[in-house]
Amino acid sequence: MFCYLDLRSFQNVASLLKINYLDLVLLDPVTVQDKAATKNPHALSEGILKVWGNGKLSFANGQVTAERAGKVIKE
Repeated sequence: MFCYLDLRSFQNVASLLKINYLDLVLLDPVTVQDKAATKNPHALSEGILKVWGNGKLSFANGQVTAERAGKVIKE
């Protein structure tokens, strides 16, 4: 499920991050731009400020963090 939340009107962002299984992307809607292409599929997008997976910070300051909060899903 995808939900857009304008954090400018949200009073307590920190309380969102306490939810155990929350996935959240903090982006700048003015500068966000996909840079990946067929010849460079791993290029990072611009304007992505931070990413949390399962409530853990996994991307910040243009780099992947050491946090590995994802889980392997098997059928």
